[in-house]
Amino acid sequence: METSLGALEQSFFLASAVASELLSSVWQILAILAVAGLVIVMLLAIIEPGPLVKRRPFSRRQRRPRQTANGAGSTQQKLEPMTGGDGEHADQS
Repeated sequence: METSLGALEQSFFLASAVASELLSSVWQILAILAVAGLVIVMLLAIIEPGPLVKRRPFSRRQRRPRQTANGAGSTQQKLEPMTGGDGEHADQS
């Protein structure tokens, strides 16, 4: 039983030594700080957008269709009857 406890204790010390070595690395600390800084900047950009960002409504029902040149919305197109040169319908002669 003691040999398994000794092996377990030795593996625990080895794992803790590896973990402390990885965490004490200067490059890893800098990488963690850089990622944390990016997360903070992204959260601030979401919470408080700057003056150049236009806020869009979250609901699609609040959006108005864009007006096109003929006054119809972007989702609907105004269909006009086909006319001949003199204003008559094309199928009537």
